[in-house]
Amino acid sequence: FTGKISWGAMISRAIDNDSTTYTVTSFSAFSFLFLGGLQLDYDHTLYAMIISYALFSLGDSARILLAVGSANSLSDIVHTSHMVHSQLTTETTVLNPTNVYEDLGRNKTVVIMVFITQFLLISFVV
Repeated sequence: FTGKISWGAMISRAIDNDSTTYTVTSFSAFSFLFLGGLQLDYDHTLYAMIISYALFSLGDSARILLAVGSANSLSDIVHTSHMVHSQLTTETTVLNPTNVYEDLGRNKTVVIMVFITQFLLISFVV
């Protein structure tokens, strides 16, 4: 990778939205830092939160603009994101849900029953 493509690849690795585990873990850790900051200095932490989340949201846009700017045609674009590459090459993923949260095709009655049961159990503890 050279030029704009290398910058796009670096942005892609920095935000790494392909790995859901990494994304959830990094945003959770970041949120805990902000939670501590809110207790110490609310105003400065709020400004830091707004700025940092605005920069995070610009990552994908910057990566796409760099890729389009360096390509002569749309077929020349190098896909640094595995998710985008798999969608464009029509690779299919077989979903094997293991619990009620992963199974989006489950009947609504079952889902409502599970959440009511959880609500009751949590209310017993509280």
